[in-house]
Amino acid sequence: MIYGPGVAGWGVGGIEAEVAMLGQPMSMVQPGVVGLKLLGKLRDGVTATDLVLIVTQMLRKHGVVGKFERVYFILEYAPKGDVYKELQKCKYFI
Repeated sequence: MIYGPGVAGWGVGGIEAEVAMLGQPMSMVQPGVVGLKLLGKLRDGVTATDLVLIVTQMLRKHGVVGKFERVYFILEYAPKGDVYKELQKCKYFI
């Protein structure tokens, strides 16, 4: 089995994309930070889509809808958090 970190991203507004393409400066409000740490293994029959839907539901429940928030995830599907421990050794996560 191959382990590896990944990045998920949602949406960019039209004006933000236009400003970025034109190389113009744009001021931004410092976002709040929300963290999720998911541990364990997915049960048989549970897909990555199911996981994304549950994470979205959790974010909505905590009011992260329609706000400018920075969300970070620690996804751990290995038993006993092995990948997370290895990433800590490499100083990817503190």
